[in-house]
Amino acid sequence: MQTLGACIGNNIDTHPQWDAILEKQKFVMDTWAKLYPILQRKGTALKKTLVQSKALFLATVNGMPKDIIDKMTKQTKNFLWDEKPKGYMNWKGSTAPKSKGGLDIPDIETRLLAIQQCGLRSS
Repeated sequence: MQTLGACIGNNIDTHPQWDAILEKQKFVMDTWAKLYPILQRKGTALKKTLVQSKALFLATVNGMPKDIIDKMTKQTKNFLWDEKPKGYMNWKGSTAPKSKGGLDIPDIETRLLAIQQCGLRSS
């Protein structure tokens, strides 16, 4: 069964959904990259252009496989660092808040953990 774009049911293979989301995210990032934005604008694009919103929704419904987290993180890094194999700073620093010297880049793995934590209830 499909509801709100997420497949729900027993033994559903969600990889086709994830592949479609990764393609859409890459399209958005490629479109932004053509504008040659400065690093600060890339961070804004990653936060404000709904790059991760569909992925986060689907992850709340179906969970997100580790290989998809890795691919999504790699896409984000490639966009941020112009496809260079190594960035100007490590990923932990890139995702750190600006108040701590970071770039405040959204990290999909951290966001997923926060969503999972919100779902927990104290007994």
